[in-house]
Amino acid sequence: MRAEGVGAARGAPEAVVEFPAGTGAKGSAGIGLPGPLAGRERVAPAILPVPVKAGGEPDGWQASRCHGRLRDTGPAVSAAVAGVTPSAAALNFRSAVPPHTWQDLIERGRRRIFPRGTRLLRQGESSESVIALVEGQVRVTRIGEAGDELVLMLRGPGEVLGEMGALAGRLRSASVTAAQRCVGVVLPAHAFRGYVDRHELRDVIYRLTVERLHRQERLQVGLRNPSPVVRIAIVLGMLAEELGRTEGPAVALDLGVARVELAAMARMGRSSAVAALSSLQEAGIVSSGRRRLVVTDPARLAAAARGEPYAPVPGRV
Repeated sequence: MRAEGVGAARGAPEAVVEFPAGTGAKGSAGIGLPGPLAGRERVAPAILPVPVKAGGEPDGWQASRCHGRLRDTGPAVSAAVAGVTPSAAALNFRSAVPPHTWQDLIERGRRRIFPRGTRLLRQGESSESVIALVEGQVRVTRIGEAGDELVLMLRGPGEVLGEMGALAGRLRSASVTAAQRCVGVVLPAHAFRGYVDRHELRDVIYRLTVERLHRQERLQVGLRNPSPVVRIAIVLGMLAEELGRTEGPAVALDLGVARVELAAMARMGRSSAVAALSSLQEAGIVSSGRRRLVVTDPARLAAAARGEPYAPVPGRV
């Protein structure tokens, strides 16, 4: 790796760097943008690709080297690029905007009730509207390459569904289904774009999207772990973070999905998920009912998600 020069952008040190093929681009600010923009550590390094022709010879300049601008990704640069000083990440749209801004959105749309099982948005359809979720819980899914439906995440009140497709004029990238009875406010895409511009929210939505990408990236990396307990703990931790309700030291989750769907989110079979949940229950980390789950010890759940020992220490209350 060879530095070819030093410049400055927005007051931050910057160097033009040559990366040989196969270099781990963990230090680049363009590759792995969710880390720098969200003020987060990068979850995994990017490896610069080496395209190969059918005849076996490298195709193009990427085979030998890549050039990029290497820039410090500390807090000052994150703030310069994202436009704000890094702070606690907003978990949904409502928490990212002032109360009057959310209320303005609610008052501009048409209120609808979606019974459990209703498809709110369908992957591949035109993004003609957005839905502000006021009550209930939805399941976000995507059809994979093999034609199977992958459960990506659950979303709760305060979310705006379909906003990126509406802003970018793209087809729906995922489907959204009511996991329980939901109340939402439907707004045409053109009206939503006007609302966003009026309140100058494009940067807010962009940062929220970057944060979600970071969470999904972190989830996908964690789900590569072969341990079912680790994978279930990771999924429960993210659900508690996004949908949980604090009850003293515990966090309660009123899940709108069955155990089989929870297992699908953790990329495992139902029997493996039930065994992993039982292990966490026996350790006193979680307690569960039919569609309700309480994280009684969030700290030990986090330890389990990291693959660390999570059994209670003898003699400690």
